[in-house]
Amino acid sequence: MSVQLNDKISYGTMSLTWRPEPMSPDDAAEMIHYVVSKHGVKFLNGGEFYGPDNANLKAFQRYFEKYNSPKNKELVVSIKGALDPKTLSPDGSKESIDKSVKNVLAHFPLENRPKILFETARVDKNIPIETTLSYINEYIQQGLLSGVSLSETGGKTVLKALKVANISCVELELSFFTRDILEDGVLKVCSDNNIPIIAYSPVCRGMLTDYAVEHADELYEATRKDMRSWMDRFSEENYRANIAACKKLYDFAHDVKKTSLEALALSWILKVSEAKNLWGIEKVCKIIPIPSGSTKEKADMNFGHLVEITDAEFEELEKIYESTRLQGGRANAHLISNMLV
Repeated sequence: MSVQLNDKISYGTMSLTWRPEPMSPDDAAEMIHYVVSKHGVKFLNGGEFYGPDNANLKAFQRYFEKYNSPKNKELVVSIKGALDPKTLSPDGSKESIDKSVKNVLAHFPLENRPKILFETARVDKNIPIETTLSYINEYIQQGLLSGVSLSETGGKTVLKALKVANISCVELELSFFTRDILEDGVLKVCSDNNIPIIAYSPVCRGMLTDYAVEHADELYEATRKDMRSWMDRFSEENYRANIAACKKLYDFAHDVKKTSLEALALSWILKVSEAKNLWGIEKVCKIIPIPSGSTKEKADMNFGHLVEITDAEFEELEKIYESTRLQGGRANAHLISNMLV
C-alpha cells in the first residue's frame, strides 16, 4: 500500500542545511518543530546529501530526539538518497541503495518513528527503474521503510515503476513559471493514476518572493554563494530579465489579492491541485507544494498568507504567463540531463 499524504502544503528542509553555512542540528530542528507545531505540517521532505556530513539527516535526528512524542508517528518524512554528492549523479545500484537506506534509517530513532519514504534522487539511466525499486522494496517488506517515492521521473518511467511498486508520491519541480511536467506528460500520468505530486521549488528558487522583487541586487549576490549560481536562470543577464517578469506577478499579488508574491505563487499551485478539466486533464492529481524557509518569518510568509484564486483570476494569471516567460533553463545542462528521465 502507498502512504497517504493529507497535507495541503508541506515543508522542504533543503535550505536549512544545503547552504554555504548549514544551520546547526539544534537550529534546524527548531525550524522543523516550528512548522509542525504552528502550521500543522505532517509531511516533511529532506535529502541525505543536503549538506556536508549528513547535516540534513542530523537535523531530523535532533528533532525526533528532542520532540519525542507518539504524535510523531503521524508524520511522513520523505528522504532522497543514492546520489553522488560530488557529481550530483544518481546511483541506483544495490550497493548504493543499501548504503543510502541504512544511513537514512540510522538517523531516525525507533521510538515513535515517523513513516519514512525513500526516493532515489533522480533516475539512474544505467539501471532499470524496476531493478532499483526492487532493492527499495526489500526494506518496505521488512517494515523498515513505509513506502517509496520517485524524484524527477518522466511519465514513461512512472508507468514502469507502477508495475513493480506502490508509489506514494512523485517529487517534481513545479512553479508558476516552471511547467516542464506539462510538456513531458508526467502530470497527466500521475493524475490518471491518482499519484500525488510533491512540488519542489514552488517559489522558483526564491524568485517568486517579495524579497526578490524588492531587493533584487541583494538576492543576486546571495545566489553567487549557493547552488543557484549553477543555474541558467540565475546568470546575470537572465536574472535581471526574470526579476522584471516576476514584477508583473508581484503587482497582481499586492494590487489584486492583497498578499505577498510567495503566497500567490503557492496559492496558484493549490488552485491547480485537484482541479477539474485543466490542461487537457479530467482531474489533476493532488499537488503538495513544499516551500522551505530557514527562519520563522519566512515560514510564516509561506504558510500564513495563502489566498483563494477565483477561476477568473486564474485566467488572468494564465495571460500573464503566456506573455511573460523566464529566460534560461531551470538548471544547467548536466543537471537537466537527469531530470524527467
